[in-house]
Amino acid sequence: MPHFACVSVLKGRRRYRAAALVGNAELAKLIEEKVSTLPDVQFVQASAVTGSILVFAHSEGTLDKLENFFRFRLFPNAVEGLVGAVCDAGQAEAGKAESATYLKAVQDTADVFSQAIFRKSKAFLDLRTLIAVVLTLRGLRKTVFLGQRPTGPQMLWWALSLLRRR
Repeated sequence: MPHFACVSVLKGRRRYRAAALVGNAELAKLIEEKVSTLPDVQFVQASAVTGSILVFAHSEGTLDKLENFFRFRLFPNAVEGLVGAVCDAGQAEAGKAESATYLKAVQDTADVFSQAIFRKSKAFLDLRTLIAVVLTLRGLRKTVFLGQRPTGPQMLWWALSLLRRR
């Protein structure tokens, strides 16, 4: 559960979730008592079981002010949670960039091999076509001569897939 989040927005109605509210019946009761006395607020329900705060109000401005109060005053750890989430996302992106670097190195190596095969075969084959031919021959041999149905057709499918990606 997030430290604090607005989970539902409808005209005149907002639902929030707060982790600090879970198991804290006194805080839930205090929120209901104090927020219900505000002008323009029609109904307030706070649940210590789910951490939910439901607010009905006549004006959207009142709901916006309440959300700011909840987010920055009553549950200030929510901002720390956002900063932590941004930092975690940055670390995840760095991990993706590192794995993308390895993928790029593998692709570059395959391109070098493909170009070498292309030059040696006088523009007749490249790496992808060579692999497709090998898989086709092995697949036909296993399918026809050995009666191995699942792997032979699978190799044919791989060969066809490789040829289609050009």
